[in-house]
Amino acid sequence: MLYRKIGEFISSHLQTPDGKILLIDGARQIGKSYIIRHIDQKKFKNYIELNMEEDKFAANTHYNVHQAFVLSNEQTVNTQDGITYMPVYYIMCFKNQ
Repeated sequence: MLYRKIGEFISSHLQTPDGKILLIDGARQIGKSYIIRHIDQKKFKNYIELNMEEDKFAANTHYNVHQAFVLSNEQTVNTQDGITYMPVYYIMCFKNQ
């Protein structure tokens, strides 16, 4: 089944230490977001999803990002709204269609 193959592929990719980005692309309504959420909830205690269509913070994120960086477990992210995130691992889903 394709579902199992893609799920196993994504899970194994997340376990590699190389830090490479995994881009999931495809037609609308085929389960891209579902499989990512399913793996995230199963594998990680915390994760962040940025929905460029529905989330006001995420919709403006690309205007404020000047440098990409990786956060260690000791670092935090503070937003303008005063929310502090302490990541264990980040999974980011960008939706901008």
